[in-house]
Formats: sequence, C-alpha cells, structure tokens
Amino acid sequence: MSWFAENKEWFFSGAGVAIIGAVFTFLRTLSRKRKSEPQTPSATTPILQMTVSQILGDISSRPPFQRDEAAKHYIGTRVSFSGILYYLRKQDENFVHVTMSPKDASWATVQFIVSVKNYPEFKVIREETPLTVEGTISKIDNREVYLDLISMSSG
Repeated sequence: MSWFAENKEWFFSGAGVAIIGAVFTFLRTLSRKRKSEPQTPSATTPILQMTVSQILGDISSRPPFQRDEAAKHYIGTRVSFSGILYYLRKQDENFVHVTMSPKDASWATVQFIVSVKNYPEFKVIREETPLTVEGTISKIDNREVYLDLISMSSG
C-alpha cells in the first residue's frame, strides 16, 4: 500500500493509465483468442455413433423455433458416415466439392471439400461410388450435413 501512496502521481498520469490499459487490452485479446480457436479433434476424440438420419431426425423432432439451437449442438462433433457419391463439383485445380447420399437417408446429403492432391481418385471417380467419410460437423442446414473432412475411403 505504501508503494501506491508513493507512486500515485505516476499511477494516475497518462503513462500509468496507458500501461495499465495496454496490459488489460492484451489480456482480454489473449482470452478471446483462446475461446475462438476451433477445437481440432484428435485420433482419440470419440466418434458420435449416430447416423445422418438420426441426427436430422433429432433436430426435426424439435419445435421449429428450437431447431437452429439443436443443430448447433452437433457442430464440432466427430462423425463417420457411409453412402454413395451423388455429385462432384470442381472448385479449382486442387479441390472438389463432394455431395454424398448417405446410406440411411437418401433424402439427405453430406457435403465436404476434398483435396485432389490427397485423394487423386476424385479426378476419375464416378457417381454411385461407395464412400465412407470421417470428419467433424461444420454446419447442418435442413437436410444437409456439412463436414470438415478428416479421412475418407472410396470403393
């Protein structure tokens, strides 16, 4: 307390206020950055044992006002789905947007981006090819589930 009494002029001067403000701003920025960093699933992150149909059914069983919030609870969840290639759209020379029809819900789609460098078979793959994908749910919109791809197999 005696330090504060001896340094009160400096503390309340422009320099003291600026230093304290800078420290506070730095700590607040650091705290926000940690909260906003996405949690990347690891090999030990459990895979949700639900199908596309079960996830979409759970969301649609809610009252309409609650569906958006229910869908948000699945974001970031690690899943594995099987189905067939429904549609492929080339984004550029390195990536394709894939639409898969899940095995258990032909009325729904699972969508994800694939690097043709990592999966060169997508340069020649045909519709109706069986696919199994593992990823994290990034978005759910009506009858569409969007994934951030972790791994995939075809054939």
